[in-house]
Amino acid sequence: SSNPSRVGRPEANRTLSALNLRFNGIGTAGVAAFVVGMYVIQIVFIGPLSDLDVESGLTHHPVFHPVVLGLSIPENSLSKREGIGWSDAIGPQLAERVDPLANTTYERYEAALWTYYRCLWRDYPGEMFGIYARIIHEAGKFEMSFLRTRLIGFFSPASIINSGYFFAFFIVITAFGYISYHRTENGSVALLVSAVTGAVLVDFGQAAAIHPRSSLYYPVLIFGLAFATALVWSLVIDRLQIKQRVRKRIWRSSVA
Repeated sequence: SSNPSRVGRPEANRTLSALNLRFNGIGTAGVAAFVVGMYVIQIVFIGPLSDLDVESGLTHHPVFHPVVLGLSIPENSLSKREGIGWSDAIGPQLAERVDPLANTTYERYEAALWTYYRCLWRDYPGEMFGIYARIIHEAGKFEMSFLRTRLIGFFSPASIINSGYFFAFFIVITAFGYISYHRTENGSVALLVSAVTGAVLVDFGQAAAIHPRSSLYYPVLIFGLAFATALVWSLVIDRLQIKQRVRKRIWRSSVA
């Protein structure tokens, strides 16, 4: 006679394959819908504004305006010496050092600040490396402190060390560990974890490149820490087979 477990195994494998295909299809459709939606918004709403004959730029912000001003956060010897501060009024002053007509058009202003920024790296590479090393350390510190003061902070490894370096390490290593542990399951889980991790790291990069203490980045970075903490405890539960043990105890108590 045939073994029932062996007979049922192909059917279970087919069911699992169908579920994986469904989850992968849903994940792919979600990504495609996001891309198409962003493209439609760009074409329908943003494009017409970009084509207007204006100099100030209605749909974009000067890239190197916040990048240059962000060199003053936290305050350092180079920012004091150069007169750099986190104030919009300082940007035009710095740009005019490179191009006296920098403030006549958006393009000249952006080009002047880009040139000024490159000159800082050329003339003071050691100080610039030191500034960014400090900025990366500062990025994410508020979010980790926020997490530490809330209930979830007692359960999060992220509350151990208050540093941007540990923030980035914690986010990356947690996502990598979770995806590796569940690599044999459907790809939608890896897609979700990768998407959230990527979004958090992009925001962290912006914080490190522009302003490590800006409230603009708080919601995403705080969510990223909470999300990574949930992944850690999910791994712990799966690894220790806590769910299976609880189910067995419930089953035994119901049978008894």
